[in-house]
Amino acid sequence: PQGFSRFIEAPKLRLFTGETINLFFNLLIDPSLWHDNGARRANPIIKRWLKTLYEHRVRFFLFINYMEAHIPYPQFPEAFSFFEDPKQAREKLLGHIPQYDIYNCGPEEVNEQKEEAINWYDGSIYYLDQHLAELYQFLDENKYLDNTILIILSDHGESLGEHNLFDHAIGLYQQLLWVPLIIYYPPVLKPMRVNRVISLKDLPEMTLRLIEGRIPEQISSPLVSHQPIFAEVFIFHSKLEKFKNFCPESSFFIRLQSRQKAVISGPYKLIWDSRGRNELYQYELDADEIDNLIHREPKIFAELNSAIQLFLHNHPQPAEGTAPELDARTRKALETLGYTR
Repeated sequence: PQGFSRFIEAPKLRLFTGETINLFFNLLIDPSLWHDNGARRANPIIKRWLKTLYEHRVRFFLFINYMEAHIPYPQFPEAFSFFEDPKQAREKLLGHIPQYDIYNCGPEEVNEQKEEAINWYDGSIYYLDQHLAELYQFLDENKYLDNTILIILSDHGESLGEHNLFDHAIGLYQQLLWVPLIIYYPPVLKPMRVNRVISLKDLPEMTLRLIEGRIPEQISSPLVSHQPIFAEVFIFHSKLEKFKNFCPESSFFIRLQSRQKAVISGPYKLIWDSRGRNELYQYELDADEIDNLIHREPKIFAELNSAIQLFLHNHPQPAEGTAPELDARTRKALETLGYTR
């Protein structure tokens, strides 16, 4: 059995299914549904589904993957709220998609586009926030919130010109790693701000503890905060081939040829680079990660590099052109989630 009972894709027409037929007729009635990546269409579907569940008094797990923070960004007026002249910006950018690949070829030459991208991205988050508020209000009005665990998070951030990078294809800077994590469950959790680094890979364990009525150790135990947290990015082969012809002399093309691992421990973060361009930052004091301490903090570098080398040893890279062997547990998990059969 797969790990979900129903899968719905709410953005543009792709596969010929009952959902896309329904979407087609909705688009005839309201063409503005094309103006976002599915949030405006998704919320009514979610509400209908929750009402059906409520009638049968059954437990549920609902995963919603909003795509509004991805290009193409929403084109409703709310998404242009951060521009100096929102109306003029919308008229100029309606139907436009930020060309991040072009920006990456010459990031020093796109200052105007960078400002537009930042304003539009912020507006997209604002637009999405309104749809989250709409869903939250529905849950509140229908008495779901008292016994429902609500988790809001993101799987990645976005580079908008920092370190001369756009999009989220490569890089392990804070713009990509530092994402929101909001957990709402009044029966167990009191309002608080947790001032420590938490990895998203801990969410299944944290959710299970909340279901059991216990506060997750990642929140309650100070010892957990001392454990190192890892992140990684691999060589993006499809982009590598594209940029080989697109702009092979660019710094972005060189960056695409590297694997990177990062470890965060205490106030420090080390970014290990397979081509030797390592970076060490005290990110709490240097949020923009400008001051590379790699040569001034040799002991810190040695300690964090040792952790990365151990990580690399325990997670070896498959040989070129070969697929890694899946153990029985991983294969079973993929089958349960519906990824394989």
